[in-house]
Amino acid sequence: MVPWLFNANNALTLAQYAARYQPLGGLMSIWECSSRFMYEGYATIAFAGKLWNSGESDQAEALRQEALVEVLPSVGPLTRQLVAVETGRQMLRLGPSVNAYLNGPLTADERERAEINRAIGAALGSETGATPEEQLILEDLSARIAEEKLHLTLRELTTGVYWRLNRREAGTVEALLPAIAAAREEATRIRATRLQQWDTSRPGLDRAPMTRYLEGPLAVLEQLEQTATGREPNTGLLRIALCLPHHIALQSLQIFLLYEGDADWTLVDQGVYKPHRLRGSAYYDIWRPIDATRPITACRLVSWGFGGLGIVHIEAVNQSGHYTPTEIVARTGQVDRPEWILVDDRLVCSVGEKDSDIGFYDVAQSRIKHGMDVGMADVNSTS
Repeated sequence: MVPWLFNANNALTLAQYAARYQPLGGLMSIWECSSRFMYEGYATIAFAGKLWNSGESDQAEALRQEALVEVLPSVGPLTRQLVAVETGRQMLRLGPSVNAYLNGPLTADERERAEINRAIGAALGSETGATPEEQLILEDLSARIAEEKLHLTLRELTTGVYWRLNRREAGTVEALLPAIAAAREEATRIRATRLQQWDTSRPGLDRAPMTRYLEGPLAVLEQLEQTATGREPNTGLLRIALCLPHHIALQSLQIFLLYEGDADWTLVDQGVYKPHRLRGSAYYDIWRPIDATRPITACRLVSWGFGGLGIVHIEAVNQSGHYTPTEIVARTGQVDRPEWILVDDRLVCSVGEKDSDIGFYDVAQSRIKHGMDVGMADVNSTS
């Protein structure tokens, strides 16, 4: 069994699953370290070692506490417990573009996470008796918490800017400019902290991987400022409501719009879209910026890959109107119940082959394109 270094609960659940097969042992996998450091994972390494050596997953919590005491002996018990909370969950990483944050308003789980992050950050910052070795761990975890706080701030700011421009949220975009400026200061501070960590822990190694990662949120904030001040042309919004019952499906989706008067389709975005990890539902929305003023006549959705994808509804809004689907103009490949996307409810149009084994054993099958063209019209149009 090979769990991931940066999530203690991943080590636990994999050990519980693997126990039925009597594994010979385990390896702790360490990857994605070009933009983070191993110090935050030391407590998880100690916990996994104790868990695997004992083979007693029923005693996991006691073993985790033992590991925390051994790794952070000078740290207070409350801080150690909060370290256990943070190292037992998936980190919210910083994304490189607006699209990484444009997923709708913050959920209740995200707001709860923000409150917990404030408590963890305060506890880590209040520890004064840590040894130099412990301080490396605490500083790394503090930087991780700061990144998570910035992630949630960018989620809120990105939604606020685009929602207000498209009349989905009360308030003016100008009112968000001070918050954008404050977030830029915080992103700059995090960048300096992480690069200092790099120089201390990896002297002589090229900073480029860490620098690229940390420039992402700064680029997002620059785009948000340009959008809020009228210097960005794509301020409209396209919403695709999706459903993915099996999270491990790997189904790509291309999204096109046909603007009024155009002969060619405009590619809006392409990717493998999964539910946000803090939403706790198979249903989820993705939002993408589109042209601010041009009327829309149709949307094209093209999909391929493994496991299929459920499409629930599409809609678009910009200064020219609010566009919803009116008819299925064409379809190709496996598209079940396409008419269900015409209404914004919970009925799901299935696109693509649901059985991922078919594409796994015959890769050519996974490359077959499935999709549909959907006519759209302004709901306020009288024509």
